[in-house]
Amino acid sequence: MPKPTGFNVVVAATNLNPSIFSLLWLVKQKIFSEADIQTEGSIFSPFTVNVVAPGLSLTVIPDRLQLGFLSAEKDAQVALKIQRVVGTIASELPHTPFQAVGFNMGWVLLPQDQKELDSLERQSFLAERNPLAKFFKEKNSHFGCYLSKDFKMGRLKLDIKPVTLVEGEKSLQAAFNFHLDLKIDEPVKQIHEFLALWNPAYTLAKEMVTELGKGWSK
Repeated sequence: MPKPTGFNVVVAATNLNPSIFSLLWLVKQKIFSEADIQTEGSIFSPFTVNVVAPGLSLTVIPDRLQLGFLSAEKDAQVALKIQRVVGTIASELPHTPFQAVGFNMGWVLLPQDQKELDSLERQSFLAERNPLAKFFKEKNSHFGCYLSKDFKMGRLKLDIKPVTLVEGEKSLQAAFNFHLDLKIDEPVKQIHEFLALWNPAYTLAKEMVTELGKGWSK
């Protein structure tokens, strides 16, 4: 079973002003309720804002805003929260020079047998006809891959690589990035259209990572 490692929505911008994102402004725009904003961990300054709320966090710095989730798998309301937070911010700050929007989703896959992970990597990511295969015959070699394709109105990039967890277990990490460069003349409209793709993007990523781990992962 793939283990989720993090999910977030990022909007890149130029000269985004963190001082706008005061507690009063966030509550007034109904992005958060005052009760939702947790004092511990939340920061409000002219240079950085970090809002901690139940199950999510919002970070704002001059070149981007990021909405992060503790778990997207256990919350069917994630898509609505994304529209409420990121969508509202985009609509309320239409003159901000937004440049790009993206989703990041990550999972790790733990092998049922740690000893078999090396051979699984080789079988999955290094074909014998690969011109570099002869240089990676050693047992201590590790392999991953990068894949990308168009997805709806944006682009999907998938990076898979071996990692060692804190507990010392070897695993494969799958990092998905769904990305869209925004047009200068209609960035807010495009942000809203892209945010509406969260559920199909999540479904596709989960399907891929499940297929990747089929037959060998825990």
